[in-house]
Amino acid sequence: MANQVIEGDRLFFIAESLAKEFSSFPDTDLEQKPAPGLLSQREVNQLNDNIASLDIDAYVEQVIAPAEAQGRKSAPEIVRQLGRLLEEKSSGPYYQAILEMDFGGGQSRQIGFIAQDRATELGSWMPQHHLMAVEFAEHCSARVLPSSPLWIPREPTQGKKPMPTTKRTAFPG
Repeated sequence: MANQVIEGDRLFFIAESLAKEFSSFPDTDLEQKPAPGLLSQREVNQLNDNIASLDIDAYVEQVIAPAEAQGRKSAPEIVRQLGRLLEEKSSGPYYQAILEMDFGGGQSRQIGFIAQDRATELGSWMPQHHLMAVEFAEHCSARVLPSSPLWIPREPTQGKKPMPTTKRTAFPG
């Protein structure tokens, strides 16, 4: 039994080492910007400190109001700007897409996105939208595509059975 644990640990470390070799940003320092539009750790910390120091009125003005602004770009509009659109599907406030993104150095990769489209029904998801998100995440997982939820609403699971995740389905529509 102890031999199996040691072998399992060894395999884990090998897998972890191999995964690091395939990182999209392998030699990126925390202070470097690995891709256009991303913030360095220093910038993130500075923004967090600024937000923490706001009073409630300033917080609403600087954080909440812009997030709820009607003139704000929709998630599909933003996602489409990130790379070459390969597939997309929208159902009311639910949006999913697969893009081919350029990571520099001639390296491109397909990435799946799940987003809440606030331009429709104020972005309120119904149960069918959550099920679509699960199905798309499973689809991306089966294709070994990293998926990036821009925002996935979470439902309370207390007292509910967890949804099965082993069922693999074909890409919807």
